[in-house]
Amino acid sequence: MRNLGTFTGINKKMKYLLLFIIAFFGVELYAQKCKCTSQQFEETEEEPTKVFKFKNGQELKLCSVATHNFKRDTTTYYKDFIIADCETQKPINLLENSEYFSISFNNDTLSIKEIVNLPVGKNRKFVMTSVSESKYYYIGNILSTTKQNIELPKYNTRQILATIEEYKNANGKIIDFKGLYARLLVAGLSDNSEALGYFTNFRKKFGDLMSSEEIDNYKLMQSIFSSIIAESLIQK
Repeated sequence: MRNLGTFTGINKKMKYLLLFIIAFFGVELYAQKCKCTSQQFEETEEEPTKVFKFKNGQELKLCSVATHNFKRDTTTYYKDFIIADCETQKPINLLENSEYFSISFNNDTLSIKEIVNLPVGKNRKFVMTSVSESKYYYIGNILSTTKQNIELPKYNTRQILATIEEYKNANGKIIDFKGLYARLLVAGLSDNSEALGYFTNFRKKFGDLMSSEEIDNYKLMQSIFSSIIAESLIQK
């Protein structure tokens, strides 16, 4: 007569083994899903830079080109990246024209700040400046998002006049084009229509003297701030 105790023991071992196999391969399959693929983002590393785990069980992955990122103090700035849903593989963000982005995850909310190097520091020096913030969070299992522009620091009257004087004295001489048109932009967005006009027509005056990189930087500034510039020109 078959020993039922032995038979039951074998069944239990088989059951635990099957559960282990299912769990192991389930984790492996999910881990594969949360890896970055070339179809989602070219040049990316296979392992995600970060995985953001929400309280409802959803996970979003950050795929980036590590060599294009840089760290200053405690903040990492990302240049080329995409954030996608680990389960569906669908990206949640569209790559926008900007210099850099900073990304943080707090209170079950993913925050992406658009960062531009602008001359708004002491003595109009360049500093990394947040110009907008997008937030991603779940309501139930539905991913929601909000975006808000961040008000830029403004120049005072002395700084505005110094910027306009710098432009007028340039007269085609060898100058810091990137610094000048960025300062004109900030002066213009500080409610000065004269400076804003000089910025919008900057390429007409200096285009022949600007390098291709300087022209690209100028176009980027126009692209990032186009809506704010348009509103300012209409108001004037």
